[in-house]
Amino acid sequence: MLLNMSSGDLDVRVTAVNSKTYMRSVVDVSLHANQRLNLKEAGLEIASGDQVTIESPPYRDQVVQAR
Repeated sequence: MLLNMSSGDLDVRVTAVNSKTYMRSVVDVSLHANQRLNLKEAGLEIASGDQVTIESPPYRDQVVQAR
């Protein structure tokens, strides 16, 4: 789940790397102010243990491990 907590729109790229196969999935989305987005609904499949990178310049990238 992504949440845009800012007062403006954000363009976001989310990259998931599968922990077993190292296959990479990428989705680009636009989020309005205070909008939530389910990544599965956006077409991104994420499994437990996958590495997920969230990019939205000029902000610092966020890297997390899916649970």
